[in-house]
Amino acid sequence: MILADTESIQGRVGGEDAEVREIEAAALRAAELTRQLLAFSRGQVLRPSVLDLNKVISSFETMLRRVIGEDIDLRLRLAEPLDPVEADPAQIERVIMNLVVNARDAMPNGGTLELRTESVEIDEDYVRNRPGVRTGRHVMLSVSDTGVGMTEEVRRNAFEPFYTTKPMGRGTGLGLASVYGVVRQSGGDISLYSEPGHGTMVKVFLPSAAAGHTSRPADVVPEERGAVQGGTVLLVEDDPAVRKLVSRSLDVLGFQVLEVPDGIAALRKVTELDGRVDVVLTDMVMPGMSGIDLVTRLREQWPTIGVVMMSGYTGDTYVEAEGFPQNVGFLEKPFAVAELRRTIRNAVTARAR
Repeated sequence: MILADTESIQGRVGGEDAEVREIEAAALRAAELTRQLLAFSRGQVLRPSVLDLNKVISSFETMLRRVIGEDIDLRLRLAEPLDPVEADPAQIERVIMNLVVNARDAMPNGGTLELRTESVEIDEDYVRNRPGVRTGRHVMLSVSDTGVGMTEEVRRNAFEPFYTTKPMGRGTGLGLASVYGVVRQSGGDISLYSEPGHGTMVKVFLPSAAAGHTSRPADVVPEERGAVQGGTVLLVEDDPAVRKLVSRSLDVLGFQVLEVPDGIAALRKVTELDGRVDVVLTDMVMPGMSGIDLVTRLREQWPTIGVVMMSGYTGDTYVEAEGFPQNVGFLEKPFAVAELRRTIRNAVTARAR
């Protein structure tokens, strides 16, 4: 409809109009982005290509300035030269736009917004506490603002779907969650730093596509595979990306992994196996049935079953709360593979006694 209207306007004015051309370009970009979003929501394969992130940012700098308004100073610090990345152009634009809009909303009285790019090397120290992230050459995009900042609670929930601090009707909470999904699907990583009153910085890392530069999984100590023989873990996680990541880590550590997406499916699976599961590793917050409710139901029939819970909140938040199950291991997201191994192994050992 918009494209048809722009053609009609061009016909009436009898020539090329700069503003109409800009509307047409935005509509074409929106159409492509809509197609990609629909594909993404259906889990279809997207269309990655080799990109220069600097050119992506520069190509819609004018649009970004209009989005943030005149009271926010936009600064671009784009490193040259910059390694290329392999990603879907429309999805990367979506990531940038979401981060910029979030930053704008955090500066209602104006401020400074900075976009910076840099080619960096991710080492073992960084990935140690970030399961699934690869070491090696990456391109970093940072988006920082001088806004109101985030509380600890908001930081820990920032990438959770439907979590929002905006008033009813002003936001869905899907912005940062969708950013997280795009970045992870592109083989990258994302981190967030913020303090109340001191602004926010989001860093996106995408694997380099430069010739001779490759990323690789973090090294696993050879003897770790199979170190715990015969241990069966039932993984209960509603987020497919997180479930896949944790399942892969458990498999590398030598566990047999069974995966289910929610508490109801977990109860069904344990019943089918008549309790022959060493450890149930479950997320705390899931649709339909919480992790605590699941554990309560399981232990009514299998009181000695091993349980480890995962959450983005700190362990103290839950462990000290009334009604939290006894003899339960806890993993605070994100966690290192070594921490995952130790916690699951302790749960297996405790059940065997």
